[in-house]
Amino acid sequence: MRITRVAWGVVLGFVAPAVGAAQSVRPTFGLGIGLAVANGAYHSDQNGDGFDTGWVGSMLVGFKMPKTPVFVRFMGSYSENGANEQLQGDLTNTFGRPTDAKYHNLGGTLDIGYEFGTGFRRVYIFGGGGPYHVRLSVTSGGATSDTSETKFAWNLGGGITWDVSNMGIFLEARYVHVAAAFGLPEATFMPLQLGMRFGGH
Repeated sequence: MRITRVAWGVVLGFVAPAVGAAQSVRPTFGLGIGLAVANGAYHSDQNGDGFDTGWVGSMLVGFKMPKTPVFVRFMGSYSENGANEQLQGDLTNTFGRPTDAKYHNLGGTLDIGYEFGTGFRRVYIFGGGGPYHVRLSVTSGGATSDTSETKFAWNLGGGITWDVSNMGIFLEARYVHVAAAFGLPEATFMPLQLGMRFGGH
């Protein structure tokens, strides 16, 4: 009986702190919106064809252990970039009538990050990757044709959060690289977002 009690004591000694830590983990939810700034060949290839700055919206859920600067989060986002003037002109010449194109990126990344500072204002950095469903829509003569593929994407970024009452306001910049699709260059762009976070600390 004495050995059994000792064994249970050892088990509880390991389990209790883990359970307590797990119970104190509080999720963070967030929403953001901003600009999707196309860059590199995605913005303009050697012929000048590419896509202009568009818009991006995102949702996130994250977890951070108390007294630990490391956090994990999942971010889902949708962005849209329209064809630049050069690409519109080339497509119009090809089809013989006014033609436009849009590039859509819908996907999610699992990120690991590190937060600096405590209290009212905090700075953070992160990186991760995940699947993106990319879609190219071409509109010509009132008809639209869509082509889509699923590609891997990765991102790196950072931001700053200000705590206001029971929520946080964040300003964030990322670099996103989506693998090439449709015979076009990789979709590389920078989402610049302003958003709100709820929960967490």
